Amino acid sequence: MKLTRFTFAQSEFLKLAESEQMLFATLAHVRNDIRHLNFLLITSSNSVASSVGDEKEIALHHYQHILRLLAATLHESWKIVEKGWYGAAVSRDRNRDLSDAGKEALRLMGQYFGDSNNNLHRIRNEVAFHYDLTAPSEWFKMLPEETHHHILSGTLSQNIFHLFPEVAINRSIFGFMPDDDLPTVERKVRVVGDEILRVLDLITTFSDDYFMVTMKRFRYRRDEIEVSDGLDPRNCPSVVIAANPVEGGNSGMLQKKISKPE
Repeated sequence: MKLTRFTFAQSEFLKLAESEQMLFATLAHVRNDIRHLNFLLITSSNSVASSVGDEKEIALHHYQHILRLLAATLHESWKIVEKGWYGAAVSRDRNRDLSDAGKEALRLMGQYFGDSNNNLHRIRNEVAFHYDLTAPSEWFKMLPEETHHHILSGTLSQNIFHLFPEVAINRSIFGFMPDDDLPTVERKVRVVGDEILRVLDLITTFSDDYFMVTMKRFRYRRDEIEVSDGLDPRNCPSVVIAANPVEGGNSGMLQKKISKPE
């Protein structure tokens, strides 16, 4: 596979005003993070679709976790646009240079994030980077006493998974109810996921357009380089069950402790 590599000298980059240098570099960093999280989201979505039973619940946790991280990253991306594009008045000089698609993406982002009750704002502030001890309380009060909770374990610590807290912790975002079956939980998660993906498309459309518009203002070299053929993320699953131990485990201590009750 061939990719294009753009190379520019520091002296060229310094032709930009400092405010634009900071916006260009920070937005590029955010774009890298979004790219990686999007790949993780696709692979975890594949595993949700191909799994059943307990394994689907594990895959759904992976999918929800990446959704939370992606939503929070997109939320922070908008803050960069607000401060670096509008706040530093870059927009005054550069908005006219954007393509129609870039301008429309910017408009729709402003419209979406202008609503302070948007899901990305709620995810960022409630569940993305926070662990709230009170979050599960309402959920457990709603459950019948005959409800059973489950924990999976095995000889590998990487296969320990607590099935029961997921809907309790994420209920406020996805609207889970006690009588939801697994297909209903998946449907509710994917509804929010689709919303996050729409915002992802807006952020990447604007940022990629901005990068190309900005690079027209200094000299760069363009080369074609050979890389590996790569992988199709649509055909790659995430790791749901580990076959072999990896670094960071404790060889299944929970299994050793609770598999044979005294």
